Amino acid sequence: MKAENICADYPEEPNGNFTQKDVAEYVIDGKAAWMDCRNKAESLTLITK
Repeated sequence: MKAENICADYPEEPNGNFTQKDVAEYVIDGKAAWMDCRNKAESLTLITK
């Protein structure tokens, strides 16, 4: 199973006229997606051991 099939989607980059709030939300949502993927990958690793 490939990671892109199990992980949350990474947010789209803010474009155009964006604010610091837009950038902060992007970073927070990106970290949440990364943590989701990391946790699922670790679970799969534990299952296969």
